Amino acid sequence: MEKLLMHTLWSLAQALAELQGQPGADALRVGGALGVELKLVKENAHVRFYENESPLRLAGGVIAGKLDIREFKAAGKAPFIIISQLGGTCIGMEELQRRIGALTPPTPPSNPVPDALITRQGRLGKVRVSLGFRWSDPDCLASITPHID
Repeated sequence: MEKLLMHTLWSLAQALAELQGQPGADALRVGGALGVELKLVKENAHVRFYENESPLRLAGGVIAGKLDIREFKAAGKAPFIIISQLGGTCIGMEELQRRIGALTPPTPPSNPVPDALITRQGRLGKVRVSLGFRWSDPDCLASITPHID
């Protein structure tokens, strides 16, 4: 069952960047702030990997299939967050240019298989974002990663 969030993809990315930048930010705090249940799916000596239990239905008909939060075990390092498996309403270049403006030229994948990502960079307000487009569907946004500067 999909979890309904009244966020747009854009407000979600900005909120996640703000949460990343807060002292003591971790995956469970991020999930709690969004009202999203996260599950530890694996870990290694350096990172804990958390994911949402079910897809997130966002405003505008956008579905975020996966909220991937990578929590580093090193003290003081902010979590890394990827919103991926985007579906529902296609977010194309026209919408991206309206929301983000100038984008870097596309960087093709090193191995062009259908799910490989073509990446671009841009700014959503003050938030730097990485954008991913599937090689098999380069006209629709597949993932967005907010970065703290």
